[in-house]
Amino acid sequence: MTQTGNQIRAFIAVALPTAVENALGALCQQWAKRWPEAGVRWVHAGNIHLTLRFLGNIDVERIDALGIGIDEAAAAVGSFDLVLGTVGAFPTKQRPGVVWVGPVQGLEALVGLREALDRSLAQQGWVSHERSFRPHLTVGRVRRGADVPSGLWETSMDPVRFKAESLRLIESRLKPERAEYHLRHEAILAGP
Repeated sequence: MTQTGNQIRAFIAVALPTAVENALGALCQQWAKRWPEAGVRWVHAGNIHLTLRFLGNIDVERIDALGIGIDEAAAAVGSFDLVLGTVGAFPTKQRPGVVWVGPVQGLEALVGLREALDRSLAQQGWVSHERSFRPHLTVGRVRRGADVPSGLWETSMDPVRFKAESLRLIESRLKPERAEYHLRHEAILAGP
């Protein structure tokens, strides 16, 4: 269930430029040719995101307070360069459930942004129950029993560079065909 009464399912993410979404979508199309047919459900390019904090189901009345927290975090951190260039899987590469792309540059700034967000949201009454932060962009979900193509994890990807410039509060509506995302709030990274 994606929404109950006055609740929405939501998360906070770094906004991705369209060119980055397109590059990752093209990468997924290349990788799909290596997997058995229907072995992986690839994420639609426009639905790929870099989540900083998953919130789960939240009361709609709390969106304004969340916006204040997001604005405060964004005001404390300036924009920064990110380079995506590593590929991995959760829980392991031998038994993948999720295929992801991760940052190879800008990681320190990304972690600093997450810490600023956590501090700011804590002041608005949000307690983090998440495990340690492992920045990644999910690009595919492996179907149970799908065989991993040999040599897949040795495949390199061309670096994807972009400037992280804003944070977004996104509502997620789960649909049978794919999730739908709706922007609820955006804050520009405007810090020093």
